Amino acid sequence: MERTRLAGLSGDKMLSMPMVSFVGQEVWRAKEAKTGAKDTGVLWEIATAAAYLNSGADILVMNHPKAVNEVKKAISNFTKPTLSQV
Repeated sequence: MERTRLAGLSGDKMLSMPMVSFVGQEVWRAKEAKTGAKDTGVLWEIATAAAYLNSGADILVMNHPKAVNEVKKAISNFTKPTLSQV
């Protein structure tokens, strides 16, 4: 994903399209997300979404509402100005 993003930013028109990541579909196929503690799958979905965002994903398709809310909070924290930017 990172190489694709860098190639798109350097001028490759085919690779400059938005990246859509189906986080929920990938996470909930894993055996670990379905077994164990109550919120294990939700935590997996949050962690996977954060990793996808860090690697350059533009659009996340998620399944669990709790995970969506937590990722929205994280995104809003990313976009808040820091003291050095004020």
